[in-house]
Amino acid sequence: NRTMKFGIYLPPGYSRSRTNYYPVLYFLLGYNMSVEGMANSWVKAALDAFIVTSEMQKMIIVIPDGLNYKNGRGHFFVNQIDQERGDNFKDYFFDLVTFIDTYYKTK
Repeated sequence: NRTMKFGIYLPPGYSRSRTNYYPVLYFLLGYNMSVEGMANSWVKAALDAFIVTSEMQKMIIVIPDGLNYKNGRGHFFVNQIDQERGDNFKDYFFDLVTFIDTYYKTK
């Protein structure tokens, strides 16, 4: 019962292809990094360029927000022992993977 904010990068040609499926990279943010800071037009342009120059294969990149939603700080990307201070990110993460696999063309 939690909404998880995430950013997503879809490779060039994704929407036109009905038969191509793509690997998925889950990019976990570092401390003080935001989804908005990594899922923006500059990052998309850089990733598109890497694909065009064959420095990177086509893939879907998902950037989940690891913020502790109960108090807005603390450890991220883990299940918290103290449920009053934190939440269960790892449990939510598996729900996100299921969501991505259901609604996007993943392999």
